[in-house]
Amino acid sequence: MSYPTHLSADRDRPAHSRLTSSAYLLGSQHARRGSDVSYHSSLGIGRPGGGDAKSLADAADGMAGIRGDDEGEPLVGQEAMRLGTSFFMFGMLIAMQFSVVTAAAGDLVGDKAPKSAVLTAYTLPSVMVRLLVPFASVPPLKPTLRRIPLVRKLVPKRKARSVIKQGKEVEEEEVNYPWRIGVCSVCSFLGLNLLAWSGNLFVRLVGIALASCSSNLGDLTFYQMSTRFKDNITQSVGLYTSGGGAAGLAGALTYTVLTQLGASPSAVISGTGLVPLVILTIYNFWLPGFPKLPQKEEKKPGARKEGMIKDLGTRAKLSIARPIVAKYMLPLCTIFLVELINVQGVLATVIFYLPFAENQYARPSLLNDLFPARRSFYPVYQTLYQFAAFIGRSTITVVRLPGGKRQDPTALWALVGVEVVILLAQLRESLSMNGPDDSNTLYGPWMVLTLVIAMGICGGAELGNTYYRMGRHALPDPVFTALAKARKRKRIEDSAREALLDFSDDEDEIAADEREGEEEQEILEEVERGRGLPRPTRLTRNPSVMSLQIREERRAEDEAALKEFLVSTIGSADTLAILLASIVAMFVEPKLCGRQNDTGRYMCGSTA
Repeated sequence: MSYPTHLSADRDRPAHSRLTSSAYLLGSQHARRGSDVSYHSSLGIGRPGGGDAKSLADAADGMAGIRGDDEGEPLVGQEAMRLGTSFFMFGMLIAMQFSVVTAAAGDLVGDKAPKSAVLTAYTLPSVMVRLLVPFASVPPLKPTLRRIPLVRKLVPKRKARSVIKQGKEVEEEEVNYPWRIGVCSVCSFLGLNLLAWSGNLFVRLVGIALASCSSNLGDLTFYQMSTRFKDNITQSVGLYTSGGGAAGLAGALTYTVLTQLGASPSAVISGTGLVPLVILTIYNFWLPGFPKLPQKEEKKPGARKEGMIKDLGTRAKLSIARPIVAKYMLPLCTIFLVELINVQGVLATVIFYLPFAENQYARPSLLNDLFPARRSFYPVYQTLYQFAAFIGRSTITVVRLPGGKRQDPTALWALVGVEVVILLAQLRESLSMNGPDDSNTLYGPWMVLTLVIAMGICGGAELGNTYYRMGRHALPDPVFTALAKARKRKRIEDSAREALLDFSDDEDEIAADEREGEEEQEILEEVERGRGLPRPTRLTRNPSVMSLQIREERRAEDEAALKEFLVSTIGSADTLAILLASIVAMFVEPKLCGRQNDTGRYMCGSTA
């Protein structure tokens, strides 16, 4: 069959080129009804010679897969089970070392320093990792340095490609997951073994720093990875946070039980260093493959290639993260600050006289089994706290806090209020401990344990719901606005830098001009053949409808990458809170202990 010239050219174009802007807006729900070609023709989609209904539906389905608000196809059955177990194990294995180190704080420092000093040594590298990995950027090489022959040879000149040519787009990931996981495993093994077997304080601090880098880089990486499974966000984020809670429980419980059975603290810590190596096996052989990212779908020739978020400058990245500070970062930061001041500074001083008398508290025999020695109080508090945090984190797989779709942080702040009340109650309990007996205490050990459980549940629920909201619900519009402005500035800076590089590099000037001329000629030829730009439709002629198309394409192209980036920035807030809490706790614990000592109660720092 012969076709008119203008129809034949249209028929020979790729399927994605035959789709006009309407297909982006309508998505797969209309495209799957592609048997009614006249229906699409009325909207400017089906054109004579544009292909049969099946090819149109297939092409539209392909484009619908990149829609930001399309539900897609979630993993089910065995694939969903593999996804859930993978992220649960990731969360447990990567966080287990932190819980072991915090549970071992008393044995690591003894009476030489407050237990919060261990947390401070752990969180200083944490803050660096959490701030540098998401926000840091490598500045471009100055043109004057390129005049040095050795520099010019070792550092190739990078020329930004502003236009995508047919079949020549290079796929690039925002995050190099295999490299990051390998670094985490090696740092964990080295750090915990240095911590376990060295008696030198400086070497132990180096070991703590390496373990901290491993734990925080891994935690940040797997939260980013969880956003890649948008249609299974309950399994990825929910079970990862549950795994982190289980790590706290497993690590603290393992350390407490093994040391009470006679194992040395060094052996327990060293054995923990081997555990994260299992992550490499799970990642390579058990985790299902990533769903295809929206930005990795085929682009139209002649379209402008947007810069990746990782290539933006620090200032631009901060501007992108600013809209989520009040709704996500600040509540999480505050609750971690309050919670860890309680755990590291106050609970370390809540120690009762042993053994418990028969007529003093309920179930004294059980209390004596829980606390066989004074050194048992702090590890038991930690174990119970981690168990409660595990429960709190796991709640998002069943029920979520209200306000997520509206981006309303009221429920998150309510949990912060509960934590503040618990902190004040435990602080008052510590202040009431004075004299040679426990007759003046505000309440007994059972109430202390109850408040520890409530504290862990609130903190775990806050953490899980924060990451769930980020991964599941739509991002606020100011985030997209900030990204657009950052990309515009980046294009201007790249253009100016390229011009300066071409001017300063005489050897490459002629070749650069030739390459630019060839690229421009290829693009012009594609546009002349009708392949570079979409044909005008009712959507492109109507500004109000065009704004809908832009919004759809914006989410399709940017939302996945933005969530992957923004999830990593949330960690910087809670890690900063951990650092501040550890510093505050370093002053709170000695003050409370000193006050007890002044009244004749010498319990703090004792391991008897």
